[in-house]
Amino acid sequence: MLDRRFVREHADEVRAATARRGITVDFDRLLECDQTILGLQREREDAKAEQNRLSKSVPKLQGDEKAEAIRRSKELGASIKPLEEQIQALEAELAPLLLEIPNLADPEVPEGLEAADNQEVRQWGERPSFDFEIKDHLDLGVDLGLIDVKRAVRLAGSRTYFLRGDLVLLELAAMRYALDLITSRGYVPHAPPVLVSEAAMEGTGYLPVGADQAYERGRDLV
Repeated sequence: MLDRRFVREHADEVRAATARRGITVDFDRLLECDQTILGLQREREDAKAEQNRLSKSVPKLQGDEKAEAIRRSKELGASIKPLEEQIQALEAELAPLLLEIPNLADPEVPEGLEAADNQEVRQWGERPSFDFEIKDHLDLGVDLGLIDVKRAVRLAGSRTYFLRGDLVLLELAAMRYALDLITSRGYVPHAPPVLVSEAAMEGTGYLPVGADQAYERGRDLV
């Protein structure tokens, strides 16, 4: 999730970047909620500050002045709760709007909503030609017994897979090559936990936009 202050201070940039990614967000309502919350928060803090000032002055007052200070302090206290309720209601409306905003793409990323819009940057080596119909990695993996989708689906739900045999060794070899490369440059290996909370995924922009690509045991995240 983008920081609310960043969105407020770079509203035009964020609006344009969101539109580039083909995502529709009600920015007018988002900014209206944000500004209203800011106003209510200032009003609440002003009321609290005045109430604190009156509370400190009461012991020094007498007679009508003391009674008026007490009355005004109670009046201010009663006004704070409705302000907090309004803020909470607006926060509840604002939060899902902020979650709809995607992470900003680099300005140099070409615009496009389909795979066909991708631009080739460079090629390496010569592209081979074959005298037979080529298969994608999934078909090859299944045919060679290196990928097992059916058992994985039974275990963990749709869009999951097992790697098997030499493909597991190849994956581990690639990981080890990368690890050897970065440790040769001074990196100290760490093995952190692999669990992630929904709040963390929201904070990094993977939810809710990427909910259809995120999974937990037994069901897709929604």
